[in-house]
Amino acid sequence: LAGFFGLIGILLQHACIMVWQSPLSNLFVVPVSLLFTIIAVHYTGKIVAPWIPRDHSSAITEEEYIGSMALITGHQATSGNPCEGKLTDQFGQIHYLLLEPEEGKIFTKGDKVLIICRLSATRYLAENNPWPQIL
Repeated sequence: LAGFFGLIGILLQHACIMVWQSPLSNLFVVPVSLLFTIIAVHYTGKIVAPWIPRDHSSAITEEEYIGSMALITGHQATSGNPCEGKLTDQFGQIHYLLLEPEEGKIFTKGDKVLIICRLSATRYLAENNPWPQIL
């Protein structure tokens, strides 16, 4: 913005000196330069915009954890007693969650589990990997 403003002001003063052999008053040059600067920035932005990268967020919602595979990193989990699990999302970000198994099942450290549903704000229900030969 400042570059356009300065360049337009200098070019305007140069043109006036070439035509009338005297510079214009700053009270006239500043508003005219500002007007042309706004126009120049607008059209330059339209030309440059396609090449500027857009913002792409790698944030995912907590609901998107459901259906993902996680690795149990805590010692042991039973129903009602969750332990820590590590989930890596599609962007490579690591998330640590509290995971607990269904009634009557146990998770131990190193188990791969599938997250089934959200039980509360901090806990998720999971089951042992149903496809150990694939995932």
